[in-house]
Amino acid sequence: MLKPLSVRSYLNIIGILHKEFGLPNPLPVLNNWPLKSLLTGINRSKGLTPNQKQPITPAILQQLHSTLDLTTSQDVSFWAICLVAFYGMFRKSHLLPTAPHLFNSKKQLTKGDFTIYACRTLITIRWSKTSQFRERVVEIPLPLIPASSLCPTSAIGHAFRFTAPGSSRDMQAFNWVDSANVLHVFTYTAFVTQWCYHLSTLGLDPRSYAGHSFRRGSVICVPIGRTYRIN
Repeated sequence: MLKPLSVRSYLNIIGILHKEFGLPNPLPVLNNWPLKSLLTGINRSKGLTPNQKQPITPAILQQLHSTLDLTTSQDVSFWAICLVAFYGMFRKSHLLPTAPHLFNSKKQLTKGDFTIYACRTLITIRWSKTSQFRERVVEIPLPLIPASSLCPTSAIGHAFRFTAPGSSRDMQAFNWVDSANVLHVFTYTAFVTQWCYHLSTLGLDPRSYAGHSFRRGSVICVPIGRTYRIN
């Protein structure tokens, strides 16, 4: 069964196809009272309550940290991704590709996008959903939190040390190596699978969380704000 928004989207496609052939839109919703009333009725009858995902909080991250084996490259990279997503409020399209062959160094984060200083980490962003033509460069600072398991700068440095041999600036930021020293691209699917497993281990329902749960938690919980320097 289609959602009300999907019905409207399908109707919009009819208008787009007509315009491509130089024909007038046969279904202008704004000027079509019967159609507008029908869509309102569908929305009233079939509308669904939004399923808002829960935020990832520092408390959940602390619990998650205790379940990881931070002597393995995969877990270390997984943890760094979690903290970068939390503090940087990144979208999943920025962090990870959906498949190894779909990694794009112009869109997803690379090792060269990170500059680690003694007091912070600086991430350079040249592409985003809202800046698709690279018309500006955005620099996002992540903090150094001494003696804290939630320190993103320490987590990033730890992850990079595992994959330092043979790495280049254009490689995926959070790839990982197996026991045979084979380098792997960390995909979004692999991240979600590992994430759901750990949430279940903590007694939490994975269906209540999604990739943007990190952004929601960061907005609510992180006392420091993101600052930008646009060049």
